[in-house]
Amino acid sequence: GNAGTFTNTFNLSGFGSVQDSMALRGQNNVTLGGTVNLVSTASIDPGGTFTLSGPITGAGGLDTSGAYGDGSLHLDEATQNTYAGDTLIDAVGYGNNMNHNITIWIDNSTHNNIMPSGSSAGNLVLNGAAANIAQFDIGGSIQTINGLISTGTSTNTRVTSNPGSGTLIVGANNANAPFAGSVGTLAGSG
Repeated sequence: GNAGTFTNTFNLSGFGSVQDSMALRGQNNVTLGGTVNLVSTASIDPGGTFTLSGPITGAGGLDTSGAYGDGSLHLDEATQNTYAGDTLIDAVGYGNNMNHNITIWIDNSTHNNIMPSGSSAGNLVLNGAAANIAQFDIGGSIQTINGLISTGTSTNTRVTSNPGSGTLIVGANNANAPFAGSVGTLAGSG
């Protein structure tokens, strides 16, 4: 695919086919500036650095894993995303997208509270693999989420802030959930 910014609206649902198990594969250095509507839970898998700058809406959840290699999904929205399902950062993956380092990175330290939270939102789930990392990088911003959950190899689940300090507020909507990963200001990999 070509690098650049695309402003189309995308209505996504599901995980694609067994061979190409994702609803949308994001190419390196591509930005989607239009609305991404998650009709049901859908997989958006970056190959390299892939940016969403338009709103993410809908009844579904957002699953992300590496698209045939390590990936970083950059969120660069200026207002809160409103999709209703969980956010899954999955280093284990599925189908042809297995066992890659994967990060969701808040791309701008001034874009506070863009993650969905509250009564109409799901939780943030990091699924670590035996040799690969699932990472949520708040990018120096302030983010509020419902529950924070680690699954899989929890020692390979990380919440970081690169650059510098940021704040993650956990427990919106009175959510409580098990997280056994690490939280700190490690350098991100986005």
